[in-house]
Amino acid sequence: MKIPTQWKVWPGKVTAPRDLPTPTLPAPPSTGKVPALQRTFPPALPSSPFTYGLPELAAPTGLVAAPLHKINIALLVPLSGPSANIGHALLDAAQLALFDVADDRINLLPKDTFGTPEGAARAAEEALSDGAELILGPLFSQSVAAAAPIARRGGINIIAFSTDRKVAASGVFLFGFLPHEQVERVVDHAIGQGLTRFAALLPQNPYGNTILEALMTATWTRGAEIVQVETYPDTRNNPHEAIKRLADYDKRREALLEEHKRIEEEYDEDEAKPLLEALEGLETIGELEYDAIIIPEGGDRLRSVALLLPYYDIDPAKIRFMGTGLWDDENIGREPALVGGWFAAVPPELSHAFTERFATVFGTRPPRIASIAYDSLALAALLAEAQPDLANPSFGGPSLGSQPVDYKRQSGSRFSADRITAATGFNGANGLFRLRPGGLTERGLAVVEVGRNGTKVIAPPPTSFDTQNIHRVERISVPEMDPSPYPLSPSDTPHAFPYSSEVAPIDGP
Repeated sequence: MKIPTQWKVWPGKVTAPRDLPTPTLPAPPSTGKVPALQRTFPPALPSSPFTYGLPELAAPTGLVAAPLHKINIALLVPLSGPSANIGHALLDAAQLALFDVADDRINLLPKDTFGTPEGAARAAEEALSDGAELILGPLFSQSVAAAAPIARRGGINIIAFSTDRKVAASGVFLFGFLPHEQVERVVDHAIGQGLTRFAALLPQNPYGNTILEALMTATWTRGAEIVQVETYPDTRNNPHEAIKRLADYDKRREALLEEHKRIEEEYDEDEAKPLLEALEGLETIGELEYDAIIIPEGGDRLRSVALLLPYYDIDPAKIRFMGTGLWDDENIGREPALVGGWFAAVPPELSHAFTERFATVFGTRPPRIASIAYDSLALAALLAEAQPDLANPSFGGPSLGSQPVDYKRQSGSRFSADRITAATGFNGANGLFRLRPGGLTERGLAVVEVGRNGTKVIAPPPTSFDTQNIHRVERISVPEMDPSPYPLSPSDTPHAFPYSSEVAPIDGP
């Protein structure tokens, strides 16, 4: 098999992100039926000196061509149990990538974790027994923690789909959309637009903890301020009281009533009339102390919160509403209060391309998280591409005489941490990304603004990791960070955020 033109052979030194295969939409089918999944073969590189297991390869004297070696890659996802729908979407996305990369050497080994740590441990053991050279998944943090020591014992790396930073480690790479970098990106953009005072409205759950921690880091490193944090129980009830406190509603309402009284007492009827008319229609008076609020909710709960914010006189025309990847919903603009809001995400055109490709092939729209399974398999395929060295055979090239190749040993080079964590990064279906030695993934995210008829990019993602700039508030010196938790309002002290790193919905963006 020849090297596809859109891939680059692993060079000695790379100065730009490498491009992974990305989803492309096929021509519309001639019938109304969903077309069967078909393997697409990219064009071969003209005059390429490299061949992979082709029968016409003439080996030099003393060398015997080896048969095509299968590269086993395990996919650990819940294919049964409560999260089976997500697991099957991840599997479908990985299979879609496998067909798109068109590398016959790659053998995908799906393993059912049942959505439990015990199931993940068994799946990891099976993957090692089947000769897996790399593990993609599991999905949940506890499953990752259970599979990690087994993979480490077998000498192979894991590219997991969790967003829980506490399970990241050397050899265990988290490929999910991490809330910390979403908050960092949107806060950085806000500061660049002159917004320096932030508030947060957070659910009392691990995701809320994570967002608060990320907001503290993002503002502290840039010299901005958090002036108010309000939290609410993670229940089905609407967070009226927390939003009322966030709006300082009682105090501002009382200020309006007192202003009415003052005007009536200090002015005669003719003088008071226009002043009182100016107050008509107002619920409160007085400015809020913050420029922007971060609201890490999605779906129906986000819509409920968005209705209450203007109700308690938090005006989206004066206060910028900001969210996380949970806002990445094509219907978000249906709620008027969220129009004009900002969040950090993969550029919509990339998300749309993957969604349409997946829907065309499988007849259903994928959950947002499915795209990371596509990129992880495409990344593995790129890492598997290497220049065969005839003097030191590996990666499916010829073997010296009849001496067998130790593929288990060679896999340490093919999917080594050094190769996985290439500093220049990669471009995939979700745009620019790179995996860091500590196990976290860094992504080049766009800042997206909510419109009435969809979303639009207002700050494009970086084209490389060398082009990112950080905005800082010049007028504020950065103080020494207080390691203690941010003080919550008195009513929330029983729930004081311990900064648990157990993060939010893994099936969210």
